[in-house]
Amino acid sequence: MLSESTGLLLIFGSVVAFLVLGYLLLAALLPAETEEVADEPTLVEAAAAVRPAKSWSERLDRRFDRMMRGTNWGLTARGGIEWVLFVGSVLAVVGYLLTRRVEGALAGFLFGAMLPLAVFAAAQNRYRAAVRDQLADGCSQLARSLRAGLSLEAALETAAGYAPLPLSDVFRNCGKRLAMGLTPPVAFHAVAEELQLTDFEQVASVIALHSRTGGDLPHYLDRVATSIRDRQQFRGYFASATSLSVISAGFVAVTPIILAIYYAVSFPELFNNFFKDRFGMLMLLVAVVAQITGMIWVALLLRRQSRY
Repeated sequence: MLSESTGLLLIFGSVVAFLVLGYLLLAALLPAETEEVADEPTLVEAAAAVRPAKSWSERLDRRFDRMMRGTNWGLTARGGIEWVLFVGSVLAVVGYLLTRRVEGALAGFLFGAMLPLAVFAAAQNRYRAAVRDQLADGCSQLARSLRAGLSLEAALETAAGYAPLPLSDVFRNCGKRLAMGLTPPVAFHAVAEELQLTDFEQVASVIALHSRTGGDLPHYLDRVATSIRDRQQFRGYFASATSLSVISAGFVAVTPIILAIYYAVSFPELFNNFFKDRFGMLMLLVAVVAQITGMIWVALLLRRQSRY
């Protein structure tokens, strides 16, 4: 039985590797016309992205699309869903081959579907952290460009030329929205809504305040840059003080999954006792729901902390 399962796994792994390599090869050979179209949205698409969401499904779609763009990998929402289904299907087959049960396939699919989402969320947080770390110097560069007599749109393009990635893309995104005819408060608040960063929301608020009341915008941006640097210094102190708690929370969240996989593979006769009666299945269901709830709660806390 073990040799048969090993052979099936090798065959399936070879097929999956061939499909992945073929997909990457086709993606590399495709022309770049779709990317150029995506960089220049139509007026209807731009208006749909700016207006508030009307239902919870639209808000969920926007969150997922924002997460895909936040990874900075060039993925669309459709591409992200394809990766979720692909990895879930692969691990579902692996789970069925290891356990020979439908429950094992279902558990493998759920774990495989959550794995790409966790990777996407981590990439999005990394992208936000990079923008947050570069934003103070970017605001200073933007203030110097405005003092040189440039307009806000030209100053954004100039600051984007000096700023590193990914902050340069953020400034160019703001400049494109201004070129479309949006007012500076609307353009900056739309980008701030995509980034979900408190520091950039502060920049957007300063731009909106200057649009309503006027004043010395370069001086305002210098004050914002100083405030962002102070927040970064405090954020570093807070991260060092709470690093042990974050590691402990991650360890507590991951350990039950590792133990469950270890017992399911090494001692299947003990793990299969949960499926022999309804009480065992109820206990397993309660444990899975509690584990998922705890992981979502920890992820929300860490995401809230990373935003500020």
